[in-house]
Amino acid sequence: PVEVPATTRDSAPPSAAPAAGYNVVMISIDSLRADHLSAYGYERPTSPAIDALARDGVLFEHCQSTTSWTLPAHLSMLTGRSLLGHGVVGDDRALSDDVPTLAGAFSGAGYRTGAVVSAPYVNSRYGFARGFDDYDDRTVHFETNEDSYKSVTAHLVNGAAENWIGTGDDRPFFLFLHYWDPHYDYAPGPPYDTMFDSDYQGTMTGDDFYFSPDVHAGMDARDLEHILALYDGEIRLVDDHIGKLVAFLERRGLAERTIVVVTSDHGDEFFEHGRKGHHRTLYEEVLHVPLVVFVPGLEPAGRRIGDHASIIDIMPSLLALTGVEIPAGVEGRNLFPDAVGDATDGVPETFAELYRKGSLNVQVSVTRDDAKLIHHFNRRALESYDLAADAGEQRDLGLGDERTRVLAGRLRGWLNREWDVFDSRVRAGGVAPVEIDAATEDMLRSLGYVE
Repeated sequence: PVEVPATTRDSAPPSAAPAAGYNVVMISIDSLRADHLSAYGYERPTSPAIDALARDGVLFEHCQSTTSWTLPAHLSMLTGRSLLGHGVVGDDRALSDDVPTLAGAFSGAGYRTGAVVSAPYVNSRYGFARGFDDYDDRTVHFETNEDSYKSVTAHLVNGAAENWIGTGDDRPFFLFLHYWDPHYDYAPGPPYDTMFDSDYQGTMTGDDFYFSPDVHAGMDARDLEHILALYDGEIRLVDDHIGKLVAFLERRGLAERTIVVVTSDHGDEFFEHGRKGHHRTLYEEVLHVPLVVFVPGLEPAGRRIGDHASIIDIMPSLLALTGVEIPAGVEGRNLFPDAVGDATDGVPETFAELYRKGSLNVQVSVTRDDAKLIHHFNRRALESYDLAADAGEQRDLGLGDERTRVLAGRLRGWLNREWDVFDSRVRAGGVAPVEIDAATEDMLRSLGYVE
């Protein structure tokens, strides 16, 4: 087990002078729950490389995604906006040109910009490529859906990333990397398939996790434990490749001038609320994602920040750290305010959204301090939780609780503001439609995203 320092809630944010000209590597690990990283107190050593970055940088203990699926979450990361804020609430639309991007901001400041991605929902068709000199959604390519589930892809991402870094010019660079492997199916291959459960004698595998009738809420506990071990093996596989990437930066003499960010788009459910996978709920098992930021020369290193953060905070934080102007309309806040001389503005609220019109599943949540509210629009129901006393969200506080009423008011005000932004964009024709071919639709359906 990894020793986890005490939370530094209420402490000042980390201090860092603007690092103009520093490189930035932003890493998103698909389907990665924060609570399955040893850096976050998990009992298995799933993340030695990420742990090392946290020891030399800063770890945000309570970072939330904006949703529970890949496409809009990554656009939130790369625009600093909520789903209604950037407009891509479903896979039938792409990012409109009026929304500034993180890559565009770095490109405008003279950075070389590149990306290597590895999943259908981060394809350039959705507007991700804007601002990137090279948006590589071609290196990781599958002939069949089954190949996408069972293939190990982290080495392909690393190879393309190292090649892109090594063939560039002397300008500082921004590189976005997306690792797909922890997404189901859980088939990491040796040695990771036995690393955390070497004595399993059963027949359960991580194949066909989402659709298999053998994987259900009442399944044998030992078989579910094995699936979790395979998921953890996928995490360790990616972590080892992050370690290799950091070692590459060190060999090239770049590590001392490179900011490294590790985060995720969402987690996976393992029946904590009766479901498996993701893209169905807004509970913490899918919303609580890691956020680790390594900044060369950060003082003090090894900080653990207990205040709430969101993935929309990544864009303004990186721009502030590098002295690049933050575009108008960014909703996230700078998590390193001393980098630009601002004062911290207290504990923020974090919001998450899920819009599944076809399955009549529309949810929005708000979290502030240790209180969380989920509004189910189609069921016209509210759930309210005290995360300090009930981290697993099992005991609904009910409508009579004062925190429920306060959060409902905060959520109503936020939704009214965000809806005005979304509605005005739609009326102006600024949400670009996306046409998905039959092969892509089949892949998305087999991943559980399409009804």
